[in-house]
Amino acid sequence: MPLILLLSLAVIQRNIHWKNDFTLWSDVLQKSSHKMRPHQKMGLILYIEKGNLDEAMKEMMIAIQLKPDAPELHNNMGIFYQRKGLLGRAIEEYNQAIRIKPDYQQAFLNLGTVYLEKGEFQSALDAFTRAIQLKPDDIYAYNNIGFVYSDMGEYEKAIEMHKRAVSIKHDEPTGFYGLALAYEGMGLKREAAGYWREYLRLAPPGDSWREEALRHIRKLNP
Repeated sequence: MPLILLLSLAVIQRNIHWKNDFTLWSDVLQKSSHKMRPHQKMGLILYIEKGNLDEAMKEMMIAIQLKPDAPELHNNMGIFYQRKGLLGRAIEEYNQAIRIKPDYQQAFLNLGTVYLEKGEFQSALDAFTRAIQLKPDDIYAYNNIGFVYSDMGEYEKAIEMHKRAVSIKHDEPTGFYGLALAYEGMGLKREAAGYWREYLRLAPPGDSWREEALRHIRKLNP
């Protein structure tokens, strides 16, 4: 799976902000199964904490049936469909969230990642650009646009986007990863190596892309 997709999905997962108390919400669900919120909470807990995507989807679908006009439910369901590889269904859910709430920035951000996964770069750029219009300081949108441009071979545009992300949040490593990729794509090895090292300096020890960055540095400095 390409780096660009993994980074996008990581963004999606970080954008779900729910506490993970399985026992508490299991009890609430038993007592209030007719209410939307317990099903929504349980769906997110099953996905994030338990890794049980199928059961998470069942709970989220019940929540949607109970409150079909809640945009966040369609956004969450879109995430689940995307993780299942059902990209067409994911697009439908993100678009439904946007129809209900036209300024739903996160849904545009997530929609962009699906188009990116499908290789529909212009549609991805359109969605990410709308996400930035709604939230001008969203570093994830800038970085995702940068990765799209790198994948298209438009490295100067990629560098511009990643530099914007870095200017907003200096200590977030993803922008430096993107800069390293873009400069390497342009054949500027010295600049690329410097950004790879900056990424490694900022990335936490458990970051899944540290080894990939080290591989690039070894390639640039055999």
